Amino acid sequence: MRHVRILLALLVFSFYVSAQTPIKRTAIEGEGTPLVMLPGGTVDISALSLVSRGMENLYKVIRMENLNVQYACKGQTLPKDYSVQMEVDAVKATLDSLQVKEPIILMGHSYGGLIALEYALKNPDNITALILLEPPVFGIAESRHESPSGMKNMIALTKELTPDAEITEEMVERFRCELLDCESTPVRDLPQWLIWLNQKDRLRGLSVVGDYKLDIKKVHQFRPPVLIITGTESVPFHKRINALLTAEFTNAMAESINSDHAIPSKAPSELVKCLRNFLKREIESDGDGIGGE
Repeated sequence: MRHVRILLALLVFSFYVSAQTPIKRTAIEGEGTPLVMLPGGTVDISALSLVSRGMENLYKVIRMENLNVQYACKGQTLPKDYSVQMEVDAVKATLDSLQVKEPIILMGHSYGGLIALEYALKNPDNITALILLEPPVFGIAESRHESPSGMKNMIALTKELTPDAEITEEMVERFRCELLDCESTPVRDLPQWLIWLNQKDRLRGLSVVGDYKLDIKKVHQFRPPVLIITGTESVPFHKRINALLTAEFTNAMAESINSDHAIPSKAPSELVKCLRNFLKREIESDGDGIGGE
C-alpha cells in the first residue's frame, strides 16, 4: 500500500510539474528599470545583443527567448496546444521567477512584437511603455477588408507552420521570400541560407500568428506610451499593419528606421538611438528616476 501511495504521489508531482508554465531562457544586462526585449519568431536572444549593449547603461535589460525557438534549439516539439497566450503566460512566469515586481518597459520585434502586444493589453498596469517593431497583426488589416501585398501569401504559409509540422526547405524559402525581394536575389544564394535551413524547426508554431485575434477595445483603452517602429525597406503588409496600429492607440507615435524587417540586427545603432529618445521624452521626463538616473 505504501508503494502505491508513493507511486500516486510521483504521478501527481509529475503532472504538476508538466502543467507548469514554461520559463523562458533569458539574458540580463545592466541595472535600473526593467526593459524586457522579445526577439522575432525565428531568432534567439543573441539577435538583440547589440541593442541590449546600447541600453544596459540605463536600464536592466532582460532578453527573453520565444518558446518556439527555445524548444527548437533543444530538439523538442512544441505542445499541441501551443499559442500566443502560452507565450504571454511564459513572459509573466519568467518575470515572477526573476522577482521582477515593478512595471516594465516592453519591446517586441515581429512575432515577439505580437507577444508583447498581447501581454501589454492584458497587463496594462504592469507596463511603463510599449515598443513594437512590425508585429504581424494580420487581423487589423483583415477587419478593414484590406490585403496589403504579400499578406495573403504569408497567412497561408503560417497556417502550415503548426507546432508539430515537418518543416521543409520549400517552406523556409517561401517564408524568407515573403520578407525579402527574392526576384532580384534568390534566397538560396544568400549567405544566410544555410543558417536558416539549419534552424528551420524554429518556424514551428508560427501558425498561431494567423489565429491571433486583436482586442481592439483594449487597444483603445491602453494608456501607457507606445512607440511603433517600421523599417523603410520592409514589405508592404508590415508597413500597413504598423500604420493601422498607430492610428488605433490613443497614445502612440511612429518612427521609421533605415532597414528591412530585421531591424535589430540590420540597424541596431539607429534602433538604440530611437529607443533612448522615446524613453527620455516619454518616461524619464516625468521625473520618476527611470533608468536609474
